[in-house]
Amino acid sequence: MLLIGVDTDTDAIRVHLPDELGHMSPYRYADSAVLYRDTLGMATPAARAAVDAAVSSVERADGWGQGVGVMQPGMRQLVMALLEANLSQIEYVIQHHDGRYADIGHNERFICVGESLSEVQFRNMFYFAHLSTVEDGAADVDIGVKIFTGLNVARGLPMPVLVHFHYSSKLPGSRVRALARCRRVKNAIEARYQSLQQRGFLHCCTAVSDTEGSERCTLLEDQAIEPAH
Repeated sequence: MLLIGVDTDTDAIRVHLPDELGHMSPYRYADSAVLYRDTLGMATPAARAAVDAAVSSVERADGWGQGVGVMQPGMRQLVMALLEANLSQIEYVIQHHDGRYADIGHNERFICVGESLSEVQFRNMFYFAHLSTVEDGAADVDIGVKIFTGLNVARGLPMPVLVHFHYSSKLPGSRVRALARCRRVKNAIEARYQSLQQRGFLHCCTAVSDTEGSERCTLLEDQAIEPAH
């Protein structure tokens, strides 16, 4: 397993290096932005050697970032390839976007509440609030509603909210439980933002996806909840 953080303004990455047991630490990472600055102007062989040395130094980190031994050879090769390739991406952003993508603010299309849509990978396609119940994720949902109050409601448009959960078709009754969960969260959202709902500015629908089969984001507004067997 490999953990990679991405700076979405510059496309620079932080690769958290696993130790020989595969364990990672948030304090043990190689930062491609730092490597880019440190190797700027070097010939390719020298830059590659510098990146290699930097990774080796991180692997030997002590304190909070200390691990057990060093990465397995195959993992180290992958990390080196990722870091080297990302230097080119940083260069691309510098040349074509003056080093940083323009801040275009929020341009999400809808609010997704519950469990994220793994199939939708477009940048900023939706605002996501992870939760099991509205109570435990109310703050995140409130932020999404605030964003869409400016994006949509201020222009006389409703805010679309999708309540989405996964189920496993291998577990009997799992889909029915997911549907009931969706309806329960949907009702809670409509009650929490009753003023928006009554004025027609909140359009909330529900959907489920199967983690085992082919069903993906099936809208459930017309489907009745059947008792679980």
